[in-house]
Amino acid sequence: MRQQAQETKQFIEEEEARGRELLKNKAEADAERIRLKRELDQVMSERDLLGTQLVKRNDALKLLYEKIKIQQSIMNKGDLYYNERLEDIRLLKIEIKKQRREKNILNKTTSNVEDLSFVFNCETMVWASVAT
Repeated sequence: MRQQAQETKQFIEEEEARGRELLKNKAEADAERIRLKRELDQVMSERDLLGTQLVKRNDALKLLYEKIKIQQSIMNKGDLYYNERLEDIRLLKIEIKKQRREKNILNKTTSNVEDLSFVFNCETMVWASVAT
């Protein structure tokens, strides 16, 4: 009976030791679970913050693209206006050349008219002197 009591006592001590070991493992597991929960909460908080930043940056990027689109439109209109003015300049240069040619022709014509007028006046005086 002593031996049975001793075996029973030893069995109880082993079971108590195993129970303490299980409690220790449970406490470690609980501590690890709490640590992982905190880490998860922190990661989720960072994710939410990064999500908010991403939304803000996407909004800013959308605004920049809209500004670029407007600027491109303005530049295209400016290019069109500039090309129209270049065409106007080209046409005005052609008109200036035409006007200069006409002026030269008129100057020569005027000179010829003056020469003819002089000759006519001379002939008129000659006829007038012959008639008298």
